Amino acid sequence: MRHLIALLLAAPAFAQTTVFTDTFDSGPSVLWENQRGDWTASGGVYFAQTPSNSPPTLSTVPFVVGDCDIDVDVVGVIDGGIWVHVDQNAQNGVLLVTGGDNRTGRGLYWHAITNGGYSGSLGRTGPLFNQGDTIHVTIKVRGDIYAAYVNNNPIPATILNTGNYPAGRAGVYDYTAQPQQAFDNFVLTLPPLCDPDVNCDGAVNGFDIEVMEQAVNGDLTNFCQLNPDYNHDGSVNGFDVEAVEQGVNGAPC
Repeated sequence: MRHLIALLLAAPAFAQTTVFTDTFDSGPSVLWENQRGDWTASGGVYFAQTPSNSPPTLSTVPFVVGDCDIDVDVVGVIDGGIWVHVDQNAQNGVLLVTGGDNRTGRGLYWHAITNGGYSGSLGRTGPLFNQGDTIHVTIKVRGDIYAAYVNNNPIPATILNTGNYPAGRAGVYDYTAQPQQAFDNFVLTLPPLCDPDVNCDGAVNGFDIEVMEQAVNGDLTNFCQLNPDYNHDGSVNGFDVEAVEQGVNGAPC
């Protein structure tokens, strides 16, 4: 199936929910909003026919999400990016730049956008790839934390921490005409409501309680999730340990 839109109904507590996916194999989904850049798909990839960064090209999908995961292949990475938690015209939100630096970059960095004004480059990485490579990018948003991963590396390449944009759209940005940069295999998912496997060993057991206790005490060595505030109450404390213990014992979120 080329396009998939999931109804956001009740799901198992530890299951991801797929909101939207597009492989572009027979053109773009009609849900792409194509706000700026005259976007199209050809050869199974999606790109702007009039790429620009002033104003930046923009095509989003019409789902306003909070915590989310975005996966996408960047084909021929040169200068472009991925919009996260943006409003419909990208006047507010976050942009992860792939490559960048006026088509010379080999890494990632973020911009935070407020009322149309852009921050400087934030969380800049060193070289991660070469210009023109095809890379897979994953962005995970949990609360105030935005983490970007390259080529399925389990360690984030860069992290941005901001509470200014609690929810918004996801989309793509393109500032490359020749040679062409494009996007493929775009997937937007919602994470599990909670997942007590906080050490990511594939099992839910007493080791997760132990690791949560360590995280509360400041040791995140074995804690694999982005945010140790497991119960999302704004504090990292014994209540998070209690919540993980309840999950280990089979309680719902």
